Amino acid sequence: MTSHSKAEANEKQLEPIVQRAIATVRSSMSTRKPNIREAFSYGAIGIDPKHLVVWYIFSADADKSLATRSGFSKELDFQSRVALRTEGYPAPAVDQISVAFASDEEIKRAGGLRAFFA
Repeated sequence: MTSHSKAEANEKQLEPIVQRAIATVRSSMSTRKPNIREAFSYGAIGIDPKHLVVWYIFSADADKSLATRSGFSKELDFQSRVALRTEGYPAPAVDQISVAFASDEEIKRAGGLRAFFA
């Protein structure tokens, strides 16, 4: 098996774990304010699981700011790591992943999704 095909196989195995973990966090936090408008992940997890980035997107800058001030962002970070461990994500990588936050407003100011996440 080539390194490329091994990375693809690893990613194919890990991606459902990540998606289940994100869905679990969103469901458990669905009544919390501010509302999470979107959540997704990306990264070269097939190469190394530590390269995962989980993003939570709020509608407005004020929502993102409130999430930070209230501790909601820290709780999302913590719960994301708990959910990843529960779903079977490689334990050594869980502490090395990134959990990040943004607002639709700041993404628009940056010029859209491609510009913001480039």
